[in-house]
Amino acid sequence: EHWAVVGPNGCGKSTLLELVHGHHPQAYANDISVLGMARGGGSPQQDRTLQNDGKAPKAAVAKGDTVDPPWNLFQLRRRIGVVNPRLQMRYNKREKARDVVLSGYFDTIGLYDACSPKQHNAAKKIMEELRIWNLENVSFADLSLGQQARVLVARAMVKKPCLLILDEPCASLDAESRKKLISSIDTLASGKDTTILYVTHHADSVPKCITNVLRLSINL
Repeated sequence: EHWAVVGPNGCGKSTLLELVHGHHPQAYANDISVLGMARGGGSPQQDRTLQNDGKAPKAAVAKGDTVDPPWNLFQLRRRIGVVNPRLQMRYNKREKARDVVLSGYFDTIGLYDACSPKQHNAAKKIMEELRIWNLENVSFADLSLGQQARVLVARAMVKKPCLLILDEPCASLDAESRKKLISSIDTLASGKDTTILYVTHHADSVPKCITNVLRLSINL
C-alpha cells in the first residue's frame, strides 16, 4: 500500500509525520506502533541508551493477541527514509550529488564515512532510476530545486527503507519539475517493497502509485 495524506496547512499533517518518525514528544506518551515496533512510554534518553548498549527495554505494548517488540528510535529511523523541505534547506550545499545520496546510508547531513563498492553501486543504480546519474559530480548548490528534490529522494531510498516519507516534496517546484518528480516517485514505487507515505496540501499532485488517501481538515 502507498498512502497520501492530504489537507490544508494546520490540519495536523506534520504532527502525524513527527509521531511516525519519533520527533514529537507525544510519541513517548502514547501507545504507538510503527513498522511492528511499539512505542509506549519511555524517553529520548532511553533511546540514546539503547543506541549505545543495544539493550531493549523490558516493556512491550500488547496489541490484541500479539505483542510488538520495543521501539528503539535509532533502529526505527534506519528503516525509514525521509524527504522534506527542511532537509533541503539544511543540507551541505558544497556536497556533490553522489555524496548526498551516499550519506543516506548514515542518515547524516554530509558524507563523513567511507562507502563500500557495493554501496557506491547501489547509489549509482538508484540515481540511474531517477535519471540523475549525469549529475553525480555536480554540487548540490548548483542543482535546480527539482534536481535537488530527486537527489534527496535517492538519498532516502539508497538504504532500501521499509517506509519512505515524502513531506511536501513538490513544494516550490514549477509544473515541469513537479511532473518529473512525481514520475520518479511512481518509478520507485514499481517493484519495490518500500511503502510510500506522501504528504501534500495539493490533491492534484498525488502520484499514480498512491492506493489510499487520508484527508485531514482543520474543522473535524
